[in-house]
Amino acid sequence: MICPYGTGRVFTNARLFYQHVREWPEIAKINGLNLDGSTPQAAAPAPVDPPPADQVEDTPVPTPLPDEFPGRDALVKAGIITMDAVADMTEPELLAVPGIGLATAKKILLASY
Repeated sequence: MICPYGTGRVFTNARLFYQHVREWPEIAKINGLNLDGSTPQAAAPAPVDPPPADQVEDTPVPTPLPDEFPGRDALVKAGIITMDAVADMTEPELLAVPGIGLATAKKILLASY
């Protein structure tokens, strides 16, 4: 390997190249290396402060369906995974979900209020 910085030296391995870099500090700066041949560590990103409390929106967090919720498996398979989604459904919409019958739909409607 020939020194790419114009010193004219030829190196047979990286160890000799980095030894040469220590002898010529300006080569290390050009190559973006520390004087020991290691790469400088990037600075840690500055910590981000949370926004002030008066600027935070009060967005409700959806409540997942409890494990013991009636018809939960059928609802999850149909993509209905939150209590809010169930609360917005009518009885005919619940009956359209595969695996939900009339008795289960009534239990779901009672449990979602």
